[in-house]
Order: sequence, then structure tokens, then C-alpha cells
Amino acid sequence: LCVHAELDAKGAIKKTRLVRGYMKSAAKLTYGGVARALRFTEQPPKQPKAEEMVEGLKVAYECSRLLRSRRMKRGALDFDLPEPVIKLEDGKPVNVTKRAKDEGVKKAYQLIEELMIFANEVVARWLLEHELPGVYRVHLPPDPQKLMKLQAMCEVLGIELDVDATQTPKGLADILESFADHPNAAILNSLLLRSMKQAAYDTANLGHFGLASDAYLHFTSPIRRYPDLVVHRVCHA
Repeated sequence: LCVHAELDAKGAIKKTRLVRGYMKSAAKLTYGGVARALRFTEQPPKQPKAEEMVEGLKVAYECSRLLRSRRMKRGALDFDLPEPVIKLEDGKPVNVTKRAKDEGVKKAYQLIEELMIFANEVVARWLLEHELPGVYRVHLPPDPQKLMKLQAMCEVLGIELDVDATQTPKGLADILESFADHPNAAILNSLLLRSMKQAAYDTANLGHFGLASDAYLHFTSPIRRYPDLVVHRVCHA
């Protein structure tokens, strides 16, 4: 199944359609190869196929930037937490370090991520418009009790936290942004993440708080996730 979408110059949807299709793979690209072709980084080795397809990749990246910008403006959360690397000896952890980040490769990951999120939202709206059943990916607002603990920690660190503001995605996104330059940003981000409720699957569309999305589901990985497969079956039917 394919989502075809036409966007205007600001990334707003002009029209979409859902179609059956065949995918013919033109190349097996890597995130590093794409990042190098788009001149985001000089670290990964060049990938000839990515270099050949750079004009198309530029268009895909421009689309992803427009979509990401719109998503962030509506209040989507963007947690930037360090990824740990755990060294094991005889099955026991002996050291934990922070994985080095290549910001250029991160941009290549975001390119795919934004297009996938967009497709997932389009299909969620398609099901709702056609009054069809579905399996939605839902994420409810943060747990108030856990937020009180976060507020207490913020008081200790001399940070003002308005718990009421955390009940809207935009309010929480603004708080997350305010943590960015704090010396304890990683700890604050981690505590804020822990106050969030876990995302779950539901047959009712309850919205996705973290993505600031009115309707969201998993459509893009039917080879890995059963809920995606259910969505595909509903669409085919």
C-alpha cells in the first residue's frame, strides 16, 4: 500500500490518496551514505548510488524539513537524550559510555522518520473519514503525580515549572526547550520523559500527545508489527 500526497510550498496537504502499488527498489542506501551525499557529514564513506540519486534525496529532505517544522510548531516533543553504550565482560556490565553522535547522520534518520510519521497520520485520517475500524497508536497526557515529582526536583534546581502547562503538547514542548541550555538538561529531559505515559494501541482514536497528533497509527512497518498489518487489511478490505 502506498500513500500519495501533494503538498503546497509550506508543507500543507493539498490532496492525498491511498493506493495499491508495487515497489521496485532502485538502490539499497544507508543513512550514512545519504548523509554524505547530501553533504551533511564527511565521516561515513561515500555511497555511489546515493551520490547518483542526490537530486531526488534533496527533494525528499526538503519535504521532510517542511513536515518537521509544522509538527514542531504544533507542539510535538523532541527529546534529545544521550544513547548509552554498555561494555560487557563475561556477561556483566563493566563500563557505560555515551554513544558519539554524528549530527549529519541524525538528519538522514529524521528524513525517513518525518515521511513515515506523515504517512501514518494520513492513513489514520483516511480511516476516520471513511468511518472504518482501526488500531490506533495512542499517547495520553503526562501523569500528574509524576509531574509533581518533577516540579519538586525543578524547585531544588531553581527552575520554575508550571504543571498546568504540561497538559498540552505545545506547553510541554516549550518547557522541554527551556531545559536545553541548563547544565542538568540530560537529567531534566530524562525526568520529563519518565513522567510521560507509555504509548499504547487502542481501537479508539485518543490522539497522540507526544507527536501533538489528533490521529495517529502504525501503517509503515507491516513486516514487523502486527497492528500495521491489521491497518493494511482494513484498507485493502
